[in-house]
Amino acid sequence: MPDSRPTISPALMAALTEAAPSRLVRKLESEPTLGAPWAWSTTADGHTIQTDKDETVTLRPVGGVLRDGEHIACSCLLTPRCLHVLAVAHLLDLDDGSSAQPDAPGDDVDDIFVPAPIDDTALSPAQKAAALALWEAGSALLDHGAANARMTIVAELLRAVHTCRIAGLHRGAAAGLRTAQWIRQLQSASSGFQLEGLSADLHDLLLTSWMLAHADVAPTPSLHAWVGTARRTYALAGGLRLFGLFCEPVIAQSGYGGVAVTLAERSGRMWTLSDVYPAGANRVIGAYLGGISIGDTSLAPTDLCRAGLMLQHAAGSPDGRLSMGKNVRAVTSDAGDWNSETLRPLWEHPLAAQLDRAWQALALPIPERPAGSDLIFLDGHVVGAHDDALIIEAHTGGDEKVLIRCVASVLNEALAYRDNLRLLARAPGLNLRFIGRLDFDQPHQIALLAIANAPQDDAIATSAPSLALPDTWRARVNLGLDRLQTGFITHTEARPTKANLIETDQMPTPLEILRRRLQRLVYGGRMTLRAEITPALEREALQLDHRLLSQGATLLRALAISGLPRGRTWTGEHEVTDPQALARCWLAATVYDEAATRAIMRSRW
Repeated sequence: MPDSRPTISPALMAALTEAAPSRLVRKLESEPTLGAPWAWSTTADGHTIQTDKDETVTLRPVGGVLRDGEHIACSCLLTPRCLHVLAVAHLLDLDDGSSAQPDAPGDDVDDIFVPAPIDDTALSPAQKAAALALWEAGSALLDHGAANARMTIVAELLRAVHTCRIAGLHRGAAAGLRTAQWIRQLQSASSGFQLEGLSADLHDLLLTSWMLAHADVAPTPSLHAWVGTARRTYALAGGLRLFGLFCEPVIAQSGYGGVAVTLAERSGRMWTLSDVYPAGANRVIGAYLGGISIGDTSLAPTDLCRAGLMLQHAAGSPDGRLSMGKNVRAVTSDAGDWNSETLRPLWEHPLAAQLDRAWQALALPIPERPAGSDLIFLDGHVVGAHDDALIIEAHTGGDEKVLIRCVASVLNEALAYRDNLRLLARAPGLNLRFIGRLDFDQPHQIALLAIANAPQDDAIATSAPSLALPDTWRARVNLGLDRLQTGFITHTEARPTKANLIETDQMPTPLEILRRRLQRLVYGGRMTLRAEITPALEREALQLDHRLLSQGATLLRALAISGLPRGRTWTGEHEVTDPQALARCWLAATVYDEAATRAIMRSRW
């Protein structure tokens, strides 16, 4: 869908669905892309769409968003009880609220530093009602299953999203919106649909709404994290002296693209500075070579990631993102290379300590995770290639070494990742100091972000391959952005060396049985737990018992029971089932699966 098309607010989408006669809703459910072939035209104040019945749908968005029924109309005069209007609205992306409250890099700190006092001990009656509405909508969706969710079910979810926004429950609203977007992708048979993504967002929806709805019964020490914020807030950080580490490309599914620079203080605390705007992959290289405005200073990210930066009146978010407001004063300086006294300590922590730090941060809410918490800093030498990965034997901080699969952070042919990894695989024995981002789902695998020559003895350096980089690169390579040439590496071979690697770490976890069942329920709903499935569920529970995962087996059995009808009425009909009981059991099982999987993955390192 072209970026110029407006988005539609969840409240309006819900209202249009609820207003339409059921026969029209059923027709659109059978043909979700009914309006896709219709001809779109841009006008001075919006868009017009010519239908196959010679009717005209008119869109007049405000700020790029359709928020009110007056913003959309049809020449058939049946709006809002109109199939044409509903078909067009169904094609539009749901508005995530960012257009009303942009988090622009140039915002003034005075405007965005608004830490209003928040009651971390209780919710208002309106907030609790909104949380309950979201919980009920999520429970109903799980009960029916994504594949069987009618538009009315999605409308109830969107109505709950709108209620949460009004009540200031931003995290729940965001989770509900993402869930609704997955359902719409499934209904339209989009190739971008991912059952894993839907399951994760439905988990966040139900967990967030449950924690909020029961905050008065079981108070949580971090209620604010469950409430969330409408936009990122920044606090004054005073004066900062930062040292550039690396720069990486950013290509988001939402269509945004650009780069992000990671910098570090002497203490090791990390900050990020981003230049990301709509345009996708086409903007990445331009952003890398262009300039980021930092107060009254502008510096290209390709230079900033290799320079020092002294800031006055700096402001940053809890997750380490720097503001570039007009009050900031910035002066650049020399940062030195990764072997300098300032940056070298990042590589002196043992691998085990770095992994513990990363897993501890993973348990925090996303807005509270420190910048760089998922990065590891290691030295090692190139072994060769295995499939699409570069294999490096890394030092763990003791006498032991470990083989690590290094893959591209972003799979896009416009970036330099793949070519650089292939070229590095032609230099077995190349000693590297490198930075990577952990893959928490794949032990011994990282996204390789940046490299430099590792410190080594002169005798070894003369015979082993080494990097011979241009002076402007300041002895480091941003693997997604700087394109290596054959002449930049000494002693390369004609072809990549193939590494012999036994992929024991790529085996599924023992909890895969439980996870498949949970995802099947998300897709198919209660019908996947019908009575004739009970023997299969018991066999799966026994397998979990045999693998010493007794808690997982208990939760699976509870899920099976919650999916069955309670009994029969005096007329012989099945009693009405309880969607919330099913949701509680599913949520408990997903919480266990997430925690146990993280523990298993950590142990495999």
